[in-house]
Amino acid sequence: MKQDLPEFSAAANQQLDRGLTRAKQSMPEGYEGPVAFQTGWESRIVPKVKGADYHYALGEFQSQESGVYYTDSNGKGVVRASTAIYDYYNFNSTDPHWHIHPSDLGLMHRAGWAQNFDTIGVETPRSVPVQ
Repeated sequence: MKQDLPEFSAAANQQLDRGLTRAKQSMPEGYEGPVAFQTGWESRIVPKVKGADYHYALGEFQSQESGVYYTDSNGKGVVRASTAIYDYYNFNSTDPHWHIHPSDLGLMHRAGWAQNFDTIGVETPRSVPVQ
């Protein structure tokens, strides 16, 4: 998903940086880790023009970063982190539209032919060097 949506990848990296900064600020003076951290959930929107498949599957979704900061054997800071996403797909509103819209599927949901669903994903942890 990050390869297909570079804007999401950049936003996730910024979220990771904010979480890491807060984690490092909470460490006692002289302590070099490890320290675990987790950011709050942040809303993301996939514009249709950037990725129609992701737009229709997720639309607006939540993302969160979690990781562990530690110092490697060479004394350099490293973060082992991963991104998680969550979305509850509920076919949006029942407002009629002149074009095909995900909420049009709400009629199928009300008729019992479709159901709401959760989308959950967690990235394989990655190592990120820290300056």
